[in-house]
Amino acid sequence: MRNPTTGAVITRIPNSGPADVDRAMRAARAAFEGREWGGMDLRARARLVNRLADAFEANLDTLYRLETTNNGRPVNETRAQLSRLPDFLRYFAGVALARRDGVIPV
Repeated sequence: MRNPTTGAVITRIPNSGPADVDRAMRAARAAFEGREWGGMDLRARARLVNRLADAFEANLDTLYRLETTNNGRPVNETRAQLSRLPDFLRYFAGVALARRDGVIPV
């Protein structure tokens, strides 16, 4: 992968094929259906999602730089896009706890 602004190599990505995708899908399904995540209650899941939000929030400046290097956009545009990510994660952790998975009539 190259920085679109400078052309410098910023990382290397393996050339994956169908077998790699199948292996990743099996691993994801096993994690979802397994006891570690699938057996976890909603409060524990929400706590983990909130911890993820905290980690993103603590490292936003680094994320801004990395994503700007990745996509070549000005950092102020990247900042506008990513700055709300912790809020979104916290919102969805709250939705999980509220069990608002139905359609609300309007």
